[in-house]
Amino acid sequence: MIGSTAMIFGESNLTFSDQGQKVLHLKEGRFSATVVPQPAGKPLVIQTPVAELTVVGTQFDVEAGPESTKLYVREGKVQVRRQSDGKTVGVPAGHRVVVSRDSNMRPWLVSPDRSWAQTPFWEDISSIDNNPDSIVTQENHYFDGTRNLLLSEGGARIPAQDTGYIIAGGDTFEVEYVWLGGMWWGGEDRVAVKLFTTDDDLISGSPRIFATILSGPTALGGAYQTSSGRATVTAKQSGKRLFVMIDTENGGGELDGIAYLDNFQLQVTHFREPGTWSLTDFQLQGTAFPDAPKHRAP
Repeated sequence: MIGSTAMIFGESNLTFSDQGQKVLHLKEGRFSATVVPQPAGKPLVIQTPVAELTVVGTQFDVEAGPESTKLYVREGKVQVRRQSDGKTVGVPAGHRVVVSRDSNMRPWLVSPDRSWAQTPFWEDISSIDNNPDSIVTQENHYFDGTRNLLLSEGGARIPAQDTGYIIAGGDTFEVEYVWLGGMWWGGEDRVAVKLFTTDDDLISGSPRIFATILSGPTALGGAYQTSSGRATVTAKQSGKRLFVMIDTENGGGELDGIAYLDNFQLQVTHFREPGTWSLTDFQLQGTAFPDAPKHRAP
């Protein structure tokens, strides 16, 4: 692959063959590559235990294991085929996909790095919309000139964010935001901030919600109001990646209300769990140092 570069990470098993067409076999591990355009009809092929990737020319990252393959495309496009049933999907730049026996192989748009204080780009993880390019961030500038978030009852769109934070036992998470009930939003409807992990530490994985923080009722007069709340995790979530979704909770009316949310912030404070050790709990064992000799006057 003249002009192409690849970098292998950790304990990876990668082999290469070229019999008129370049083929890489990634049995396990992870590698990152920049592939220059390949000859017509002879794309680079990457084979993993569960998938086959066809690359004409692009930049991407691949992580393979015995039961799943994870792909992130930074530039260009990669064609992915699942070995078990032949299902294929094209993964464009800025998207990632997880291939396993029971995954939906849906490409997910990767959020650019944004400041949460400015209301970031949110991914839509709703299974109803099923649009890989769907976003839920608006540019209407309703509150203070920054982007805002549109919420809708019924689960048509569920905004979510990968925080990039790895949870530690005893963490306390505090959330704060402003929001406004819109058309058909009932007085008892609630904004529901849900903190969750997934089975594969990707936002596209199966969610495991461990905390739900509800807003109060809708304020009178159609004005924005501030909501906040907190949640504490346990060792069960320790070591997992933290994700957050903004959902709704119906107060008994019809499922067609909308609301607007802005300036969402999430802060973590770590408190050591009772019964766990810290450095200050340990003392040296053994013979005590002798007392310092007393000073004798000459």
